[in-house]
Amino acid sequence: MNRFLIICKQFWPMSGETELLAGAFVDQLGRKSRTLDLVTWRMIRQWPEQFQYGSCSVIRLPQSQKSSWSPAALGYHGRNRWHRSLQRWVTSHASRYDAAFVFEFDDDGLAPTVIACRAGLPAVSRILQKQAGGISRMTTRELRGLQKYPVAFVTPDQRMLMDPLTDQNGPLQGIRLIADGVPRTSGVLNQEAARAVLGRVHPIFQLSDGALLAVSGCDLTFESGVFSLVRAWRRVSAQHPDARLWLTGSGRNAPELFQRICDLDLQHSVLLTGNFDDVSDLLAAADVYIMPGSGESAGWYSGMAGQLGLTVIHHRDSSVAESSAARVNSILFDDDSRPIDLVVSRWASATRSRSPDQRPVPNPADGPPPSISTMVDQYLALLERPRVKR
Repeated sequence: MNRFLIICKQFWPMSGETELLAGAFVDQLGRKSRTLDLVTWRMIRQWPEQFQYGSCSVIRLPQSQKSSWSPAALGYHGRNRWHRSLQRWVTSHASRYDAAFVFEFDDDGLAPTVIACRAGLPAVSRILQKQAGGISRMTTRELRGLQKYPVAFVTPDQRMLMDPLTDQNGPLQGIRLIADGVPRTSGVLNQEAARAVLGRVHPIFQLSDGALLAVSGCDLTFESGVFSLVRAWRRVSAQHPDARLWLTGSGRNAPELFQRICDLDLQHSVLLTGNFDDVSDLLAAADVYIMPGSGESAGWYSGMAGQLGLTVIHHRDSSVAESSAARVNSILFDDDSRPIDLVVSRWASATRSRSPDQRPVPNPADGPPPSISTMVDQYLALLERPRVKR
């Protein structure tokens, strides 16, 4: 198999964990001399319909002529338009490819995977635990129908293996645990140099000497926990006026989040950075990485943060505790005795009181997280299994 279709609803220049992972996956797969096309959603009308991402051709499905698509329009009707456009395109072009890799998103259920399979393409579909709700809302007929197709389901989240969807009679039975690959951080700038570089990019990234910096790459949605994080930052900002919280990426509730930041008078302390296609300098400049949601999976950001020796603050029910990349200095919060506002505030006070050379360092005994190359090889191996062959 040498001709692959990648389906990823959101892609460059978006910089959520799935988008960044898909970009690295495409780059690594191209280095293995595979022919690649990636189909995605043209979220903004002014974006070109096609461009090259390394050796991969990226096709953005055109917008509806009757309405304007945008990140804020990811509701029921926008989702159905995306599915209809994807079905038409994949059905028309399936003969070009040997197989498909599908990066599923929260609100899609398994629709892109179903579309690829019905077009006759063997598929490997990556699913996160937080997507289980969307999958459960699919019809029984759709879910059971998947079992007759050549498809392999994978997840980086061990909690997904405990979901009823994956049991012996579930539609995702036989799902495999494959950790997301994480880029190596060798050659990344030190904190002082990274802050200097970002400060030259734009004045909004300039920090005062010794200022605390927290970074979060969670989706900017109501469900991700980012609103709770912003609310918790009020205490930090009051105690340490020069401390900053940078929220990178995008999400359908970004406008509401910005309004909440303004309502709390935190617009000088909390910054929506927009999208970065390389987040290494952003993390190198930080003192802590925060995952505010209990449903989040250990992935791209936490893996890189762990390699850089950052403290990782996360919910006790997230899967970060199981990630070797994030064992360096992990601080837990919960919904009861250790709420996020208390934990973040205590972290800020403790960090401010230590000297600059006391920053945690990675523990070599934990070993590095899996590489992108390892992940790609594991995905390719699944296509050679009898049930996934044509």
